[in-house]
This record gives sequence, structure tokens and C-alpha cells, in this order.
Amino acid sequence: MKEKFSEEDQKRESFSGVSINFLGALEIKNKKNKKIFQETIEKLKKTVLAYAQLVENMENAVGVNRFELSDDEYRGSVKNMDDIRVVHHETIINLLNLISRLSKNNKWRGLWGTVGTEFERKNLTEWAIEIADYLEKNKNV
Repeated sequence: MKEKFSEEDQKRESFSGVSINFLGALEIKNKKNKKIFQETIEKLKKTVLAYAQLVENMENAVGVNRFELSDDEYRGSVKNMDDIRVVHHETIINLLNLISRLSKNNKWRGLWGTVGTEFERKNLTEWAIEIADYLEKNKNV
């Protein structure tokens, strides 16, 4: 079933309103959860960086493997790489969901689109790549 997206959603180009700094500055519902929150932000940073590197490596490997492997080996290789990519993607979504549950204000969570939709997943992918680029350029963040 194809999702219908509003024109406004389809025109969205950047998710800079939800930066790592923004997430890190959220107020936490329960002071006891502050440590969990900070650990989750750090895990998110590491996972986003790993995801972006994985996507880049996958794009390179897919091009090279096409000429070096048999058709069956190539399909198996692409499937294995994609399975790993999906795990990283799901981890990012789960970490964002945890941050959302821990924070007092979680309205930002809907900025990527309706939670759980294909459109949201695509937008989260773009956001993760943007954030990874930002983190690479600003290593002290």
C-alpha cells in the first residue's frame, strides 16, 4: 500500500531543526533518567556515524562486487550488507524513540513524518546522514 504524503511533507529538504545539540539539550522527565539519556545520545552519535559509513561502504562495494562476483554471490553479498544496514537503521529509530520517551517535550519526534511509516523511515535516513556529516566536521560535539 502506497502512503500519501502532503505537499508540505514532500517538499521538506532538511531536518536541521532536530540536531544532535537540540536532542542533547532536551529536558528530561525524570532526573534519575539523566544518565540513561546522556548514554543514549552518545550511542546515537556512534550509531549514526557507523550507519553513514556503512551506507558509503555499501555503495562502493555494490559497484565493485558487481564485476568481481558471480550473480549468486553478488546477490548474497548485497543481501548481507543490506541486512546489516537495516539493523543500524532500526537501532537509530529505537534510540530516537527512547530519547523521545525520556524527554519532557517529544513533539519533535513527528518532524520526520508519521512515526512508523515508510516516509518517516526515509526521512530518518536522510537525517542520519546529515547528522553524521555534521559530527565528522565537528568532532568535538
